[in-house]
Amino acid sequence: MEDNTVITKTRRKANKKQLDSLFNDDSEIHPDNTYYKDKLRIYVLSGQIKELYGKIVTEHELNNLSEQECGNIYKICELNTAKRISDSVIDGIVAVVGNLCAKILPIENKDKYITDLKSDYIINSELKNVAGNITMRTGKLMSVLSFIIHTASNISYYSKGDKELDKGSQELEQELDKELQK
Repeated sequence: MEDNTVITKTRRKANKKQLDSLFNDDSEIHPDNTYYKDKLRIYVLSGQIKELYGKIVTEHELNNLSEQECGNIYKICELNTAKRISDSVIDGIVAVVGNLCAKILPIENKDKYITDLKSDYIINSELKNVAGNITMRTGKLMSVLSFIIHTASNISYYSKGDKELDKGSQELEQELDKELQK
């Protein structure tokens, strides 16, 4: 049992060293034509390859792949990453708009309303176009945009006075119910 732990820790250290060397490599031109292989190696060593490609690729298998095969796998991984980013942005935008509409309009079940908006095909297809255009223009700033959208979707739109009014109206409603029942 202890030997497995030591072996696992040693592998993690080796993977971390390889990842660090890949991230610190600023050269875009690789003399031995391993651009996609190096990019794909990041996914393999970080353990993301299974969720992005759909199957596990070991480092040994990666070394045996041609640059063309690595390019194809890398492009699949990038497409899946872009889809996740797009879906996240769409969910955030729908949640923000749904919360605002629920605050302004007399919507009875806000959660059902937001779920309906998220499952609407027309809204999703149009928002995918918007998310794609935003991604093309902002690139690496999508994480900041996603942070802002998620924060905005979780803001409580009720002020302290509104909550007190809601409590007061509930008390009045209960008193009216009691009076009507007498």
